[in-house]
Amino acid sequence: MEKKSRVEFLYENSFKATYGKAVKRGQLTKFDNRHEGFTSLHHMVYNNPEDTFYDYRLFTFLSNMGIPPTDYLGSEKTPREVAFNFLVQCDPTPNKENLTWLLNLYKNQLISYTPTDLDNAINGNFYEDLYTTVKSSLETFTLLKKTNVLKPNFIIVNCFIISLVVS
Repeated sequence: MEKKSRVEFLYENSFKATYGKAVKRGQLTKFDNRHEGFTSLHHMVYNNPEDTFYDYRLFTFLSNMGIPPTDYLGSEKTPREVAFNFLVQCDPTPNKENLTWLLNLYKNQLISYTPTDLDNAINGNFYEDLYTTVKSSLETFTLLKKTNVLKPNFIIVNCFIISLVVS
């Protein structure tokens, strides 16, 4: 049995389940060849029915930023993989130590979606914040950890954020 990397493990054992539940709850959009801006995914053939669903808000964000979704494709070449790889790229650490936290943020974001709020601005800045603010904040957080500026009980991102909210 081949040993998986931490990122592969999180994809297989956490993200796929989260994505599957979002599909079942109707929180993702069924892919349709008529969707404009996503022509790079039109030609793909999907074996898994879940792979025909995508996060409309994420793809819209990427389109508005001028970033082709294909920039986030990996070996599976699925919309699910685009979403996961986007989150991986939002973690600036080399070993992706904050990826679990980012996956939980994404999971909570999906839970907040309803099938009827597709074009509403509900949490509309989520992906922009991940792409810019969160990414740069995690870089600063990593630097503070390396320089021992933070107290030992605040070196985990969840503990640090909770302490900021409480104080």
